[in-house]
Amino acid sequence: MGERVAAEAAGLLSEGLARFSHEVAFYSGLGELERTVVPFVREGIARREPVLVALVPEKLAIVEHALGADAVRADFVDMSELGANPACIIPEWRRFLEDTRDAGAVRGVGEPVWPGRREVELDEAELHEALLNLAFDNAEQFSLLCPYDTSALDEGVVHEACAAHPHVNARPGDP
Repeated sequence: MGERVAAEAAGLLSEGLARFSHEVAFYSGLGELERTVVPFVREGIARREPVLVALVPEKLAIVEHALGADAVRADFVDMSELGANPACIIPEWRRFLEDTRDAGAVRGVGEPVWPGRREVELDEAELHEALLNLAFDNAEQFSLLCPYDTSALDEGVVHEACAAHPHVNARPGDP
């Protein structure tokens, strides 16, 4: 089902109806997570863009530590709480956009799929990822980076991530 919704969203995107940038970034292990997420967050901070980072606690700690003093310039949300029900994630992004509506460009990092999720949770998280493209098709200047740990997720999850994201950063196995 996620692929069908993603295909419909991709059709909307190809018609130029969206200004929302929804990108998947693959990484392998916590060191690569830092090298993938921190530059994206730092760029937003340097541009004085509001930044919201939603990761599980262990990963939040890594990003906050890597940002050092700049961490106070970003907001952090525990995705294990927020994403316990993936249906709660889109309303949080909507709240973030509403709270920052006069700021211009904004960016977020969200990892709704992590190791240990039950199959039913993965299905809902995959649907959520596809629905983001429709929910924010008219959002201006909103960049969302979704990191996925290829060292801990199975191939089917990675495939669904590629299908749900209009922008794919370094698909596993690509040169």
